[in-house]
Amino acid sequence: MEFIRDLVLIKKNALSNEKENWNFIEYLKKLDKDNVAKISIDIYNEIKDLIKCTDCGNCCKENIPILDNDDISKIAKHLII
Repeated sequence: MEFIRDLVLIKKNALSNEKENWNFIEYLKKLDKDNVAKISIDIYNEIKDLIKCTDCGNCCKENIPILDNDDISKIAKHLII
């Protein structure tokens, strides 16, 4: 599967697949929350190296970011704390 980075195309795809996306959300709501969290983290770990977060920062605007110890150290160094 191709990894899409274009935010306009991502939004267009989301809108054109809105019914399917809502059906998937309803399916996830029926699952155990810990299992959904694990699946989400597994997917994130698969794609995190394909994303350069400083290119747009959209995930941080739209979602809660996942920070590892390296991320926290970089932020603390930048903020001099």
